[in-house]
Amino acid sequence: WDDLTVLPEFFLALDHCFRHRPHVSWNRKICYSDGEGISFDLEMLEAVLAEALAEAVSVLEAEGDGELSSFWDESEGYFNLIGTNENRGWMDCYFPIDESPRKLNSSQRPLFPNTINFFENKKQCWMPESSSGFSLSTKIKEKRNPSAFYLPLDHPVVPPLPGEDWTVEEIQPLVMPFVGKVANLEKHLKKHQQYYIFSTPRSDGSRGAFGVCVIQNKNFGEKIRYYTVHRHARKYLLERGGLPEVQPTTQQRVAIIGCGAVGGYLASLLAQSG
Repeated sequence: WDDLTVLPEFFLALDHCFRHRPHVSWNRKICYSDGEGISFDLEMLEAVLAEALAEAVSVLEAEGDGELSSFWDESEGYFNLIGTNENRGWMDCYFPIDESPRKLNSSQRPLFPNTINFFENKKQCWMPESSSGFSLSTKIKEKRNPSAFYLPLDHPVVPPLPGEDWTVEEIQPLVMPFVGKVANLEKHLKKHQQYYIFSTPRSDGSRGAFGVCVIQNKNFGEKIRYYTVHRHARKYLLERGGLPEVQPTTQQRVAIIGCGAVGGYLASLLAQSG
């Protein structure tokens, strides 16, 4: 904050943010709305404000010794907010976010041009066919399949400041240590569009992830496009949901209470999973 005389703004409605989740931005805007109207109490606005400020103070005091592990652990969420709507897309990742660098294949759904699905092989794409009849494992158009590289870093990465963009020169130091170690990466550096998915270590042993596309065009110059990483690796989802990977679903029983829009869809997915 350059001007400390300007007070922060508090937003309790949807007018401020299209992201529909509570957050605090660097330009003094504090948003409580989550899109459903359950993030604040209209009868206790002063209490909500006091608790929010107390929480902010406690975070600053806890990090007063310069220890930034909690910040690095949450840096994935920060990367997910970088860039404007026009300069942001989504990467659906069907491979494990681990410590092994590798080349990835991809596909794109015609109706969702801003979303790219990345995988090592099509067998990882476990999602059933949608109502549009499109399946990740079939009907893939070769001309719409950009390749990418997954590069696990051994250190945290300082994200660009709000309102600023990375340059190609700032991305290259993240990529160059892997040249010569990962096949075809050096050739990838010469492409006009270079897709990368980076991961960084967290204190609990897991890894955060973010994606970028380096665009180098003679007519339009250089540009960095940012991507939010969505994890769809089967092992990750099973562990997160508390379901042992080795236990087949055919040996389990599930009771669905209510088969409306949500329950009916769940019943269909459960049947398809066995």
